[in-house]
Amino acid sequence: MERPKVEEAPCMISVGNYMPVQSMMPPTPAINQSPTSTTMEHSDHMDRYHPALMSPHFLSDTRRIKAESSHGGNVNKLCQVCSDNASGFHYGVWSCEGCKAFFKRSIQGPVDYVCPATNTCTIDKHRRKSCQACRLRKCYEVGMNKGSQRKERKSSGASSQNKAPKRPRSSESGDTMFNGADSSATPAKNSRKSRTTLIIEALSKAELPNLESYHNHTLPPTRTHLLTSFVKLAEKELVFLINWAKNVPGYTELSLGDQVHLIECCWMELLLLNCAFRSMEHGGRRLVIAPDLILERPYWATLGMSDVLEQVAAVSDQLVQFHLHNEELLLLQATVLANAEVRKLASFSKLQEIRQNILDGIVDIAQKYHPDDLRHVPSLLLLLTHIRQAAERAMTYFQSVKKEGSVTFCDLLTEMLEAQSEEKKENETDNS
Repeated sequence: MERPKVEEAPCMISVGNYMPVQSMMPPTPAINQSPTSTTMEHSDHMDRYHPALMSPHFLSDTRRIKAESSHGGNVNKLCQVCSDNASGFHYGVWSCEGCKAFFKRSIQGPVDYVCPATNTCTIDKHRRKSCQACRLRKCYEVGMNKGSQRKERKSSGASSQNKAPKRPRSSESGDTMFNGADSSATPAKNSRKSRTTLIIEALSKAELPNLESYHNHTLPPTRTHLLTSFVKLAEKELVFLINWAKNVPGYTELSLGDQVHLIECCWMELLLLNCAFRSMEHGGRRLVIAPDLILERPYWATLGMSDVLEQVAAVSDQLVQFHLHNEELLLLQATVLANAEVRKLASFSKLQEIRQNILDGIVDIAQKYHPDDLRHVPSLLLLLTHIRQAAERAMTYFQSVKKEGSVTFCDLLTEMLEAQSEEKKENETDNS
């Protein structure tokens, strides 16, 4: 396959008539609504697209999950929406009866909730009824989903609230990865090839969207201006990454603490890998940060990220040489998530099962598209080491940018950067 030829753009930073290499989900229309309204006309539409671009509530949920994990789960579960005592696992999250009933009413038909303020109302057990728009927004932000209704598991008392919802298990290795799979599956459906197909289907439904950066091209492309656009875009992408991970087969069967830890360890790798894939048609000459922000090589130094972006561009060029297919990208994304931590976690055996199934999938897809290239899979996996190196440098760089104070970081991105910093210190202590 010949590399597509692209004419050099005369400008250094271009809005670009960029067509994605892969078929990505478009940003949710909810993003473009007026800032004071939350409208739902079709519940199925809301099931498919996550409406929030920024999720400060993830921070409190992260801390709560870590606290529960450190206590071995021997604490009462709290509603992830309002922090009241949870009555069970409803619509995919721990929630109280009040928030469960509110979400149920909201998805049963068209609703038009309007926030009287700025869509940032505090939702807790005392103020959850004060703003329906912000309450519904938070329901979606914490992961409530109509499709999880069939898997709802109610607790019958305080003792059952201390336990995570049980999932049906099968004697066939790997079957538990697919929630909602037919229990009467045929032997052929349980085969490795069929398992790969199921993994691809699950990942395809949860493909990450190409988000617009809304970079202001009328202003001079200074370091601060470019970094501001980078940070804002990363903040939005983080919310989608968190919810994308829940669709990776087997991920939600890990302990809650492990789920959070894996995302904290690999989010930057995933952002850079996706950037490399989006930029394939440019042959390493420019990077597609977003459909409306294509960064030319001379401005990599302006950002102060030449070493990081050069490495991403090199990986992008290699992906072209390997004739990477979209199915392979989906599996590489899942590989990055599953291999984010090499140390033994609480759900180690389950994580090993996830890793093996994803690796089997990569081998199967390679045999489909590259049957005569025995080096294809090892070469792809080696590229991920370069992405990890670039991510480590990028993390260090953004931590220094935050200390400078020239660019504003949201709480979610700050939390992720701090988690990486703490992880690095722990590793240095363990190795000393």
